[in-house]
Amino acid sequence: MALTARHRFLIQRISSSLLPAHPSNDSLVESWIRSEPILNRVNSLFSPEGIQKLVFKYYEPGAGDVPTPPIEEEDGKEEKEGEAAALAAGDLSAFALVGDVESGWLLCTQGHDVALTGRAIFFMKTHPSKGIDPTKSNDAAMTHGVITDPMRSLEVVMRNVYKPLLTAQQASSWGQAPPAAVNEMMVGVDTFVHNLAENLKSLNSGLELRKPEPAYEALGASASGEPQVVASYMELLEEWCTRIDRYLDDSDRSRWETNDSGPDSELEYWRRRMQRLTSITDQLKTRSCKTVIGVLTAVTRLPEDIAIDKQRTLTLVRQWKQIDLNITEAANEAKDNVKYLNTLERFIEPLYAGDPEVIIEMLPALMNALKMVHTIARYFNTTERMTKLFMKITNQMVNTCRIALNGKNAPDAIWDKDPEQLLETLESCLRLNEMYQEQYRITKDKLLTMPKGKQFDFSETQIFGKFDLFCRRVIKLIDMFSNIQQFKSLAQHKLDGMSPLVEAFSRIIEQLRSKGHDLLDFHSNKLDRDYVEFNVRIGEL
Repeated sequence: MALTARHRFLIQRISSSLLPAHPSNDSLVESWIRSEPILNRVNSLFSPEGIQKLVFKYYEPGAGDVPTPPIEEEDGKEEKEGEAAALAAGDLSAFALVGDVESGWLLCTQGHDVALTGRAIFFMKTHPSKGIDPTKSNDAAMTHGVITDPMRSLEVVMRNVYKPLLTAQQASSWGQAPPAAVNEMMVGVDTFVHNLAENLKSLNSGLELRKPEPAYEALGASASGEPQVVASYMELLEEWCTRIDRYLDDSDRSRWETNDSGPDSELEYWRRRMQRLTSITDQLKTRSCKTVIGVLTAVTRLPEDIAIDKQRTLTLVRQWKQIDLNITEAANEAKDNVKYLNTLERFIEPLYAGDPEVIIEMLPALMNALKMVHTIARYFNTTERMTKLFMKITNQMVNTCRIALNGKNAPDAIWDKDPEQLLETLESCLRLNEMYQEQYRITKDKLLTMPKGKQFDFSETQIFGKFDLFCRRVIKLIDMFSNIQQFKSLAQHKLDGMSPLVEAFSRIIEQLRSKGHDLLDFHSNKLDRDYVEFNVRIGEL
């Protein structure tokens, strides 16, 4: 079959994107594309009823991770005929592999039947039900791109492409979906992107322990009589002790937490810590790690006259045993904390929904779940940790109230909102703070009826102080926007003699707005003086 312009385009992209630079690359890739298994799949991609996408990966000669093809070619003519029959019947679901030990191999897959690592290139239809014109080298019917790390690529595309596009959508673009459903979806997108980024950090920031020299490891237990091997193992164990000890003592969370972090950051911290500690304990269970510990332990039992510092070895082994106990304890702590914090997850999710009324409804269940964690959890039930968790819940309630009032718009946009709806939301924020503290005290009083049990003896100033400060600003905003609503209502009635009054009020509002205050920045007191002046001028009207 003669190759078309589209075939040539695929050949050129595969050659330039995957293979090391060489003049004969295009002819080599062309020979692979012409092979029946690959060509059938490519032609199916062009067909309207065919497959939707293809992924290509090149394996250099000598690569050790080349997957085993679904049908072995060297087993004879019958299997080749069987493969041809399967392809003729349209069975293109399995991956195809062509090439040899001298030039390398080209893998062609739909992406679901073989795990790919490293660099690959994909070609995909932009319209699933439409074909691709093979006579055109490139047009909008097909898209393609290079993948270096699938998970990283997904995170980058979601964060930099789809999330901004969805955020910028006009209300009309969502059709019949109510605002609450749109908000719920956007919260889900935010959560997915955040979790993907955090998991990538966990995968790439684990503690990898250096392995012993293969030649020394091959000696096994007999290495205890070799001073050079023992010295190497002691240096290695000292390094393990130092690195693990440093990690266990690393309690600084400032790298990934802020003063406004919500409760999800607590769960993420313990999940990440559990993953890393599990990785360390898994490494310590390997044969190479056990060999190092076994040899040095054997050295401590040897006679005194050997040419090895037994006392130093004994001290190091004792240090290691203590660190081993610390690792086990830290891993148990992380697992237990994740176990109990996971039970809170479904009660914490509504905190990110952007609706104070939804949070009010689930407060009793949330407080009951927090009581259970404080009462039952083995490690997390300390006053310090529970207080910090409550403070993070408060942070998120305040963040949710701010989003409910002005979304993620610029601070000035709040002036353009409908005063009536804004006042309702402001009242909801006050009600949320009131109900939050009420449910806390109800739970606290219940625990007091069981004097021998754990009590809610936390600092209420630390827990509720931020929300109370925010609500003081909310009360001022209710006063301001109530005046705005009243004057707007007067303006609509067009009463005789009211025009100068309404105009004067509009000037007062414009002057206050022109000062550029962020009305929801309750930490700043810049608004307070202008608020007093605003009330004086309104009183004069």
